[in-house]
Amino acid sequence: MMKIIRIVFVLVISCIIGICLLNFNFEPNSISEIDNRELADFPIPGAEDMDYTEAVDNYVSDRIGFRTEAIDAFTWLNDKLFGEMIHPTYTYGKDGYIFFKMPDEDYDIAWMDAFIEFLVDIQTYCEERDVPFIFWLDPAKITVYSEYLPNGYNYTGAGLSYLIQRLDEAQINYVNTTNLLIEKSKSEQVFNIKYDAGHWNDLGAFYATNTVLEKMQEYFPGIHQNTFEDFNRTTEHVTSLMVSHFPIDEEIPVFQNIQEGNIISLKNDYSALKLNKNYRNIDVLLNTKATEDLPKVLFFQGSYMNGRRKFLESRIKEYDSIHNYENILNFDYYFNIFQPDCVIFETAEYTVNGNYFDYETMQNVDFNPALSHFDLYKENEASDVINILYQENGNITDVCLEGQVAEADYAYLKSGDIIVDLKKGKSEEEYTASFDNTIFETQKTTLILINNSSEIKSVYPVAWVPTEVLD
Repeated sequence: MMKIIRIVFVLVISCIIGICLLNFNFEPNSISEIDNRELADFPIPGAEDMDYTEAVDNYVSDRIGFRTEAIDAFTWLNDKLFGEMIHPTYTYGKDGYIFFKMPDEDYDIAWMDAFIEFLVDIQTYCEERDVPFIFWLDPAKITVYSEYLPNGYNYTGAGLSYLIQRLDEAQINYVNTTNLLIEKSKSEQVFNIKYDAGHWNDLGAFYATNTVLEKMQEYFPGIHQNTFEDFNRTTEHVTSLMVSHFPIDEEIPVFQNIQEGNIISLKNDYSALKLNKNYRNIDVLLNTKATEDLPKVLFFQGSYMNGRRKFLESRIKEYDSIHNYENILNFDYYFNIFQPDCVIFETAEYTVNGNYFDYETMQNVDFNPALSHFDLYKENEASDVINILYQENGNITDVCLEGQVAEADYAYLKSGDIIVDLKKGKSEEEYTASFDNTIFETQKTTLILINNSSEIKSVYPVAWVPTEVLD
Protein backbone atom coordinates (compact mmCIF):
# COMPACT_ATOMS: atom_id res chain seq x y z
CA MET A 1 0.00 0.00 0.00
CA MET A 2 2.81 2.39 0.92
CA LYS A 3 4.44 1.66 -2.43
CA ILE A 4 1.23 2.64 -4.27
CA ILE A 5 0.96 5.86 -2.24
CA ARG A 6 4.57 6.73 -3.10
CA ILE A 7 3.97 6.06 -6.78
CA VAL A 8 0.82 8.21 -6.77
CA PHE A 9 2.70 10.97 -4.93
CA VAL A 10 5.54 10.90 -7.46
CA LEU A 11 3.05 10.95 -10.34
CA VAL A 12 1.18 13.93 -8.87
CA ILE A 13 4.38 15.86 -8.29
CA SER A 14 5.63 14.98 -11.78
CA CYS A 15 2.34 16.18 -13.30
CA ILE A 16 2.55 19.47 -11.40
CA ILE A 17 6.15 19.99 -12.55
CA GLY A 18 5.21 19.03 -16.10
CA ILE A 19 2.29 21.46 -16.21
CA CYS A 20 4.53 24.25 -14.87
CA LEU A 21 7.17 23.48 -17.49
CA LEU A 22 4.57 23.41 -20.28
CA ASN A 23 3.56 26.92 -19.18
CA PHE A 24 7.14 28.18 -18.93
CA ASN A 25 7.47 31.86 -19.90
CA PHE A 26 10.00 32.11 -22.76
CA GLU A 27 9.00 35.66 -23.81
CA PRO A 28 12.08 37.93 -24.03
CA ASN A 29 12.11 41.17 -22.03
CA SER A 30 9.04 40.01 -20.09
CA ILE A 31 7.79 42.34 -17.33
CA SER A 32 6.38 40.93 -14.08
CA GLU A 33 3.23 42.73 -12.96
CA ILE A 34 3.65 41.75 -9.31
CA ASP A 35 7.40 42.49 -9.13
CA ASN A 36 7.33 45.64 -11.29
CA ARG A 37 10.57 44.57 -12.98
CA GLU A 38 11.90 42.77 -16.01
CA LEU A 39 12.19 39.03 -15.48
CA ALA A 40 15.59 37.38 -15.80
CA ASP A 41 16.59 36.47 -19.34
CA PHE A 42 18.53 33.33 -20.20
CA PRO A 43 22.22 34.07 -19.62
CA ILE A 44 24.71 33.77 -22.44
CA PRO A 45 27.74 31.69 -21.35
CA GLY A 46 30.89 33.80 -21.19
CA ALA A 47 29.06 37.03 -22.07
CA GLU A 48 29.94 38.65 -18.76
CA ASP A 49 31.56 37.97 -15.42
CA MET A 50 28.80 36.07 -13.62
CA ASP A 51 27.88 32.94 -11.73
CA TYR A 52 26.31 31.03 -14.62
CA THR A 53 24.62 28.45 -12.39
CA GLU A 54 23.01 31.16 -10.27
CA ALA A 55 21.92 33.06 -13.41
CA VAL A 56 20.19 29.94 -14.81
CA ASP A 57 18.52 29.37 -11.44
CA ASN A 58 17.20 32.96 -11.44
CA TYR A 59 15.91 32.50 -14.99
CA VAL A 60 14.00 29.33 -14.11
CA SER A 61 12.67 30.76 -10.82
CA ASP A 62 11.40 33.88 -12.57
CA ARG A 63 9.77 32.15 -15.53
CA ILE A 64 8.38 28.85 -14.27
CA GLY A 65 4.71 28.41 -15.12
CA PHE A 66 2.03 29.68 -12.68
CA ARG A 67 4.66 31.59 -10.67
CA THR A 68 2.33 34.58 -10.21
CA GLU A 69 -0.58 32.39 -9.11
CA ALA A 70 1.60 30.55 -6.61
CA ILE A 71 2.88 33.79 -5.09
CA ASP A 72 -0.65 35.20 -4.90
CA ALA A 73 -1.94 32.06 -3.15
CA PHE A 74 0.95 32.00 -0.68
CA THR A 75 0.49 35.70 0.13
CA TRP A 76 -3.28 35.32 0.58
CA LEU A 77 -2.99 32.26 2.85
CA ASN A 78 -0.42 33.93 5.12
CA ASP A 79 -2.63 37.01 5.43
CA LYS A 80 -5.79 35.05 6.24
CA LEU A 81 -4.25 32.38 8.48
CA PHE A 82 -1.53 34.33 10.30
CA GLY A 83 -2.25 38.03 9.61
CA GLU A 84 1.20 38.38 8.01
CA MET A 85 2.11 40.26 4.84
CA ILE A 86 4.41 37.93 2.87
CA HIS A 87 5.33 40.13 -0.06
CA PRO A 88 8.64 41.32 -1.60
CA THR A 89 7.52 44.98 -1.51
CA TYR A 90 5.01 45.55 1.30
CA THR A 91 4.64 45.00 5.03
CA TYR A 92 1.88 45.57 7.59
CA GLY A 93 1.97 48.38 10.12
CA LYS A 94 -0.53 49.13 12.87
CA ASP A 95 -4.27 49.78 12.39
CA GLY A 96 -4.29 48.32 8.89
CA TYR A 97 -1.57 50.60 7.50
CA ILE A 98 0.64 49.12 4.80
CA PHE A 99 4.19 50.35 4.18
CA PHE A 100 7.05 49.49 1.89
CA LYS A 101 9.40 46.94 3.42
CA MET A 102 11.16 48.53 6.39
CA PRO A 103 14.52 49.92 5.25
CA ASP A 104 17.86 49.49 6.95
CA GLU A 105 18.60 52.82 8.59
CA ASP A 106 22.34 52.57 8.06
CA TYR A 107 23.46 55.34 5.75
CA ASP A 108 26.77 55.81 4.01
CA ILE A 109 28.30 59.13 5.05
CA ALA A 110 30.86 59.07 2.22
CA TRP A 111 28.08 58.49 -0.33
CA MET A 112 25.89 61.20 1.24
CA ASP A 113 28.73 63.72 1.11
CA ALA A 114 29.35 62.84 -2.55
CA PHE A 115 25.66 63.39 -3.25
CA ILE A 116 25.81 66.83 -1.64
CA GLU A 117 28.87 67.73 -3.72
CA PHE A 118 26.99 66.59 -6.82
CA LEU A 119 24.12 68.94 -5.90
CA VAL A 120 26.66 71.72 -5.45
CA ASP A 121 28.00 71.00 -8.95
CA ILE A 122 24.52 71.18 -10.47
CA GLN A 123 23.56 74.31 -8.54
CA THR A 124 26.81 76.01 -9.57
CA TYR A 125 26.26 75.01 -13.20
CA CYS A 126 22.79 76.57 -13.14
CA GLU A 127 23.76 79.71 -11.24
CA GLU A 128 26.62 80.43 -13.65
CA ARG A 129 23.99 80.46 -16.39
CA ASP A 130 21.52 82.62 -14.42
CA VAL A 131 19.08 79.72 -14.04
CA PRO A 132 17.52 79.06 -10.61
CA PHE A 133 18.06 75.57 -9.21
CA ILE A 134 15.78 74.01 -6.56
CA PHE A 135 16.32 70.64 -4.88
CA TRP A 136 12.95 69.23 -3.80
CA LEU A 137 13.05 66.63 -1.01
CA ASP A 138 9.96 64.55 -0.18
CA PRO A 139 9.44 62.39 2.92
CA ALA A 140 8.83 58.65 3.04
CA LYS A 141 5.52 57.37 4.35
CA ILE A 142 7.35 55.88 7.36
CA THR A 143 8.44 59.43 8.29
CA VAL A 144 5.00 61.01 7.97
CA TYR A 145 3.04 58.16 9.63
CA SER A 146 5.72 56.83 11.96
CA GLU A 147 3.17 56.18 14.73
CA TYR A 148 1.70 53.37 12.58
CA LEU A 149 4.95 51.50 12.01
CA PRO A 150 4.96 47.83 13.06
CA ASN A 151 5.94 46.88 16.59
CA GLY A 152 9.64 46.32 16.98
CA TYR A 153 10.73 48.70 14.24
CA ASN A 154 12.38 51.78 15.71
CA TYR A 155 12.66 54.46 13.03
CA THR A 156 15.01 57.30 14.01
CA GLY A 157 15.26 59.27 10.74
CA ALA A 158 19.01 59.69 11.29
CA GLY A 159 19.81 59.55 7.58
CA LEU A 160 17.25 62.24 6.76
CA SER A 161 18.58 64.44 9.56
CA TYR A 162 22.13 64.13 8.28
CA LEU A 163 21.03 64.91 4.72
CA ILE A 164 19.23 68.09 5.84
CA GLN A 165 22.25 69.12 7.90
CA ARG A 166 24.52 68.76 4.87
CA LEU A 167 22.08 70.57 2.58
CA ASP A 168 22.20 73.53 4.94
CA GLU A 169 25.98 73.43 5.30
CA ALA A 170 26.45 73.33 1.51
CA GLN A 171 23.90 76.15 1.04
CA ILE A 172 21.83 74.13 -1.39
CA ASN A 173 18.66 75.91 -2.46
CA TYR A 174 16.09 73.32 -1.39
CA VAL A 175 12.51 72.68 -0.36
CA ASN A 176 11.78 69.99 2.23
CA THR A 177 8.10 69.06 2.41
CA THR A 178 8.50 66.72 5.41
CA ASN A 179 7.21 69.00 8.19
CA LEU A 180 4.33 70.23 6.03
CA LEU A 181 3.06 66.70 5.37
CA ILE A 182 3.54 65.58 8.97
CA GLU A 183 1.38 68.52 10.08
CA LYS A 184 -1.26 67.84 7.40
CA SER A 185 -1.33 64.14 8.32
CA LYS A 186 -2.76 64.99 11.74
CA SER A 187 -6.09 65.91 10.16
CA GLU A 188 -5.93 64.66 6.53
CA GLN A 189 -4.86 61.48 4.73
CA VAL A 190 -1.88 62.64 2.64
CA PHE A 191 -0.67 59.05 2.06
CA ASN A 192 -3.25 56.31 1.57
CA ILE A 193 -3.60 53.82 4.41
CA LYS A 194 -2.94 50.90 2.09
CA TYR A 195 -2.90 51.67 -1.64
CA ASP A 196 0.36 52.86 -3.26
CA ALA A 197 2.06 52.35 0.07
CA GLY A 198 5.35 53.94 -0.93
CA HIS A 199 4.09 57.26 -2.30
CA TRP A 200 1.88 60.12 -1.28
CA ASN A 201 -1.63 60.36 -2.70
CA ASP A 202 -3.05 63.21 -4.78
CA LEU A 203 -3.88 65.25 -1.69
CA GLY A 204 -0.32 64.97 -0.40
CA ALA A 205 1.04 65.86 -3.84
CA PHE A 206 -1.28 68.89 -3.97
CA TYR A 207 0.07 70.32 -0.71
CA ALA A 208 3.72 69.51 -1.44
CA THR A 209 3.63 70.97 -4.96
CA ASN A 210 2.22 74.22 -3.64
CA THR A 211 5.29 74.52 -1.41
CA VAL A 212 7.52 74.22 -4.47
CA LEU A 213 5.39 76.67 -6.46
CA GLU A 214 5.75 79.14 -3.59
CA LYS A 215 9.53 78.76 -3.80
CA MET A 216 9.45 79.27 -7.56
CA GLN A 217 7.52 82.52 -7.07
CA GLU A 218 10.71 84.02 -5.63
CA TYR A 219 12.17 83.91 -9.15
CA PHE A 220 9.02 84.04 -11.27
CA PRO A 221 6.36 86.22 -9.58
CA GLY A 222 3.80 85.32 -12.29
CA ILE A 223 3.52 81.75 -10.95
CA HIS A 224 0.39 80.99 -8.92
CA GLN A 225 -0.14 78.23 -6.40
CA ASN A 226 -2.89 75.67 -6.92
CA THR A 227 -6.27 75.90 -5.25
CA PHE A 228 -8.83 73.14 -4.78
CA GLU A 229 -10.99 74.94 -7.35
CA ASP A 230 -8.36 74.17 -10.02
CA PHE A 231 -9.31 70.49 -9.88
CA ASN A 232 -12.27 68.19 -10.13
CA ARG A 233 -11.90 66.18 -6.92
CA THR A 234 -13.36 62.69 -6.67
CA THR A 235 -12.45 59.35 -5.14
CA GLU A 236 -11.61 56.00 -6.67
CA HIS A 237 -12.34 52.58 -5.20
CA VAL A 238 -9.29 50.29 -5.32
CA THR A 239 -9.31 46.57 -4.63
CA SER A 240 -5.63 45.56 -4.75
CA LEU A 241 -2.22 46.97 -3.97
CA MET A 242 -0.13 48.39 -6.79
CA VAL A 243 2.09 45.88 -8.65
CA SER A 244 0.38 43.19 -6.60
CA HIS A 245 -2.78 41.11 -6.53
CA PHE A 246 -3.03 41.52 -2.75
CA PRO A 247 -6.70 42.36 -2.04
CA ILE A 248 -7.65 45.63 -0.29
CA ASP A 249 -10.79 47.75 -0.06
CA GLU A 250 -10.07 51.48 -0.02
CA GLU A 251 -11.27 54.83 -1.37
CA ILE A 252 -8.44 57.09 -2.54
CA PRO A 253 -8.53 60.80 -3.51
CA VAL A 254 -8.28 61.68 -7.20
CA PHE A 255 -7.58 65.18 -8.57
CA GLN A 256 -8.22 66.08 -12.22
CA ASN A 257 -6.82 69.31 -13.64
CA ILE A 258 -9.73 71.29 -15.08
CA GLN A 259 -7.29 73.04 -17.45
CA GLU A 260 -5.70 69.88 -18.87
CA GLY A 261 -7.24 70.66 -22.27
CA ASN A 262 -4.78 73.56 -22.55
CA ILE A 263 -1.80 71.20 -22.30
CA ILE A 264 -0.23 69.49 -25.31
CA SER A 265 2.49 66.84 -25.20
CA LEU A 266 5.45 66.80 -27.58
CA LYS A 267 6.90 63.66 -26.01
CA ASN A 268 7.00 61.71 -29.28
CA ASP A 269 9.21 64.36 -30.89
CA TYR A 270 11.85 63.69 -28.21
CA SER A 271 11.85 59.90 -28.37
CA ALA A 272 15.56 59.96 -29.26
CA LEU A 273 16.52 61.29 -25.82
CA LYS A 274 19.22 59.17 -24.22
CA LEU A 275 17.82 57.58 -21.07
CA ASN A 276 18.92 54.97 -18.58
CA LYS A 277 17.19 51.69 -19.46
CA ASN A 278 15.64 51.44 -15.98
CA TYR A 279 14.29 55.01 -15.83
CA ARG A 280 12.57 55.96 -19.06
CA ASN A 281 9.68 58.25 -18.06
CA ILE A 282 9.80 61.61 -19.83
CA ASP A 283 7.40 64.26 -21.05
CA VAL A 284 7.54 67.57 -22.86
CA LEU A 285 4.39 69.56 -22.09
CA LEU A 286 3.38 72.95 -23.47
CA ASN A 287 0.85 75.13 -21.69
CA THR A 288 -0.98 76.85 -24.56
CA LYS A 289 -2.51 79.43 -22.18
CA ALA A 290 0.76 80.40 -20.50
CA THR A 291 1.81 84.04 -20.31
CA GLU A 292 5.31 85.10 -21.32
CA ASP A 293 6.40 85.67 -17.73
CA LEU A 294 6.03 81.98 -16.88
CA PRO A 295 9.16 79.81 -17.03
CA LYS A 296 10.25 76.83 -19.04
CA VAL A 297 11.19 74.30 -16.36
CA LEU A 298 13.39 71.22 -16.53
CA PHE A 299 12.25 68.70 -13.90
CA PHE A 300 14.23 65.68 -12.79
CA GLN A 301 11.61 63.71 -10.91
CA GLY A 302 11.04 60.33 -9.36
CA SER A 303 8.01 58.16 -8.73
CA TYR A 304 6.40 60.71 -6.39
CA MET A 305 5.79 63.05 -9.34
CA ASN A 306 5.78 60.69 -12.33
CA GLY A 307 2.10 60.54 -13.26
CA ARG A 308 1.25 63.69 -11.27
CA ARG A 309 2.06 66.33 -13.89
CA LYS A 310 -1.43 67.80 -13.27
CA PHE A 311 -0.14 69.76 -10.27
CA LEU A 312 2.48 71.65 -12.31
CA GLU A 313 1.57 71.66 -15.99
CA SER A 314 -0.84 74.63 -15.79
CA ARG A 315 1.43 76.76 -13.58
CA ILE A 316 4.38 77.10 -15.97
CA LYS A 317 5.01 77.62 -19.68
CA GLU A 318 6.78 74.35 -20.45
CA TYR A 319 7.17 71.23 -18.33
CA ASP A 320 10.15 69.12 -19.46
CA SER A 321 10.31 66.10 -17.15
CA ILE A 322 13.07 63.49 -16.99
CA HIS A 323 12.96 60.41 -14.78
CA ASN A 324 15.80 61.21 -12.41
CA TYR A 325 18.21 58.81 -10.62
CA GLU A 326 20.87 57.67 -13.11
CA ASN A 327 19.66 60.14 -15.75
CA ILE A 328 20.48 63.27 -13.76
CA LEU A 329 24.10 62.12 -13.62
CA ASN A 330 24.10 63.18 -17.29
CA PHE A 331 22.68 66.56 -16.29
CA ASP A 332 24.37 68.84 -18.83
CA TYR A 333 23.11 66.68 -21.72
CA TYR A 334 19.50 67.52 -20.82
CA PHE A 335 20.29 71.14 -20.00
CA ASN A 336 21.82 71.57 -23.47
CA ILE A 337 18.71 70.22 -25.13
CA PHE A 338 15.96 71.95 -23.15
CA GLN A 339 17.69 75.28 -22.35
CA PRO A 340 15.48 75.81 -19.26
CA ASP A 341 14.63 78.95 -17.31
CA CYS A 342 14.59 76.91 -14.09
CA VAL A 343 15.77 73.46 -12.93
CA ILE A 344 14.05 71.38 -10.24
CA PHE A 345 15.44 68.12 -8.92
CA GLU A 346 12.76 66.18 -6.99
CA THR A 347 13.43 62.99 -5.10
CA ALA A 348 12.06 61.02 -2.17
CA GLU A 349 13.87 60.50 1.10
CA TYR A 350 14.30 56.75 0.61
CA THR A 351 15.94 57.10 -2.81
CA VAL A 352 18.86 59.16 -1.53
CA ASN A 353 21.34 56.29 -1.62
CA GLY A 354 23.68 54.41 -3.92
CA ASN A 355 20.94 52.14 -5.28
CA TYR A 356 19.56 55.09 -7.25
CA PHE A 357 22.56 57.40 -7.78
CA ASP A 358 25.88 55.79 -8.66
CA TYR A 359 28.65 56.89 -6.30
CA GLU A 360 31.54 56.72 -8.76
CA THR A 361 29.66 58.59 -11.49
CA MET A 362 28.67 61.37 -9.07
CA GLN A 363 32.29 61.76 -8.03
CA ASN A 364 33.51 61.98 -11.62
CA VAL A 365 31.04 64.46 -13.12
CA ASP A 366 32.85 67.16 -15.06
CA PHE A 367 30.66 70.03 -16.23
CA ASN A 368 31.87 72.86 -18.44
CA PRO A 369 32.12 76.27 -16.84
CA ALA A 370 29.71 78.80 -18.31
CA LEU A 371 31.08 80.45 -21.45
CA SER A 372 30.83 83.79 -19.62
CA HIS A 373 33.59 82.50 -17.33
CA PHE A 374 36.01 83.31 -20.17
CA ASP A 375 34.78 86.82 -21.01
CA LEU A 376 38.18 88.33 -20.19
CA TYR A 377 40.08 85.95 -22.47
CA LYS A 378 41.46 87.38 -25.69
CA GLU A 379 39.07 86.62 -28.55
CA ASN A 380 40.54 85.27 -31.76
CA GLU A 381 38.35 85.31 -34.90
CA ALA A 382 39.52 82.25 -36.85
CA SER A 383 38.96 81.84 -40.59
CA ASP A 384 39.30 78.05 -40.76
CA VAL A 385 35.98 76.28 -41.10
CA ILE A 386 35.43 73.42 -38.63
CA ASN A 387 33.40 70.43 -39.84
CA ILE A 388 30.70 69.18 -37.48
CA LEU A 389 29.25 65.71 -38.00
CA TYR A 390 25.57 65.57 -37.12
CA GLN A 391 22.61 63.23 -37.08
CA GLU A 392 18.97 64.27 -36.61
CA ASN A 393 16.30 62.14 -34.96
CA GLY A 394 13.05 64.01 -34.40
CA ASN A 395 13.78 67.21 -32.47
CA ILE A 396 17.16 65.93 -31.26
CA THR A 397 20.37 66.60 -33.15
CA ASP A 398 23.54 64.76 -32.03
CA VAL A 399 26.85 66.30 -33.07
CA CYS A 400 30.48 65.27 -33.02
CA LEU A 401 33.83 66.98 -33.74
CA GLU A 402 36.76 64.69 -34.42
CA GLY A 403 40.47 65.48 -34.53
CA GLN A 404 40.11 69.24 -35.01
CA VAL A 405 40.06 70.59 -31.46
CA ALA A 406 42.80 68.62 -29.69
CA GLU A 407 44.32 71.65 -27.95
CA ALA A 408 41.04 72.98 -26.55
CA ASP A 409 40.28 72.77 -22.84
CA TYR A 410 36.59 73.51 -23.41
CA ALA A 411 34.37 73.77 -26.47
CA TYR A 412 30.97 75.40 -27.07
CA LEU A 413 28.49 75.88 -29.89
CA LYS A 414 26.72 79.24 -29.97
CA SER A 415 23.64 80.27 -31.94
CA GLY A 416 22.16 83.59 -30.93
CA ASP A 417 21.58 83.44 -27.17
CA ILE A 418 21.71 79.65 -27.05
CA ILE A 419 24.95 78.04 -25.92
CA VAL A 420 25.60 74.29 -26.01
CA ASP A 421 28.46 72.67 -24.10
CA LEU A 422 30.57 70.19 -26.00
CA LYS A 423 32.00 67.34 -23.93
CA LYS A 424 35.10 65.29 -24.53
CA GLY A 425 34.13 61.91 -25.91
CA LYS A 426 35.99 58.65 -26.38
CA SER A 427 39.31 60.41 -26.91
CA GLU A 428 40.94 63.77 -26.23
CA GLU A 429 40.33 64.66 -29.88
CA GLU A 430 36.58 64.06 -29.89
CA TYR A 431 33.83 66.37 -28.64
CA THR A 432 30.12 65.56 -28.60
CA ALA A 433 26.84 67.31 -27.77
CA SER A 434 23.11 67.23 -28.46
CA PHE A 435 20.60 70.03 -28.93
CA ASP A 436 16.98 70.74 -29.82
CA ASN A 437 16.97 71.60 -33.52
CA THR A 438 13.66 73.50 -33.19
CA ILE A 439 15.32 76.24 -31.12
CA PHE A 440 18.98 76.04 -32.14
CA GLU A 441 19.56 77.67 -35.54
CA THR A 442 22.47 75.87 -37.17
CA GLN A 443 22.84 78.52 -39.90
CA LYS A 444 23.97 81.06 -37.30
CA THR A 445 26.32 78.76 -35.38
CA THR A 446 29.88 79.46 -34.31
CA LEU A 447 32.26 77.11 -32.53
CA ILE A 448 34.14 78.54 -29.57
CA LEU A 449 37.28 76.84 -28.30
CA ILE A 450 38.89 77.75 -24.98
CA ASN A 451 42.64 77.47 -24.32
CA ASN A 452 43.37 78.16 -20.67
CA SER A 453 47.16 78.23 -20.86
CA SER A 454 47.15 81.06 -23.42
CA GLU A 455 43.85 82.54 -22.20
CA ILE A 456 42.55 82.65 -25.77
CA LYS A 457 38.95 82.21 -26.89
CA SER A 458 38.95 81.17 -30.56
CA VAL A 459 35.76 81.60 -32.59
CA TYR A 460 35.35 79.44 -35.72
CA PRO A 461 32.76 79.25 -38.50
CA VAL A 462 31.34 75.76 -38.93
CA ALA A 463 30.19 73.48 -41.73
CA TRP A 464 27.52 70.85 -41.01
CA VAL A 465 28.24 67.35 -42.34
CA PRO A 466 25.36 64.84 -42.10
CA THR A 467 26.13 61.26 -41.17
CA GLU A 468 24.03 58.14 -40.85
CA VAL A 469 25.96 56.69 -37.93
CA LEU A 470 26.90 58.71 -34.84
CA ASP A 471 27.47 56.97 -31.53
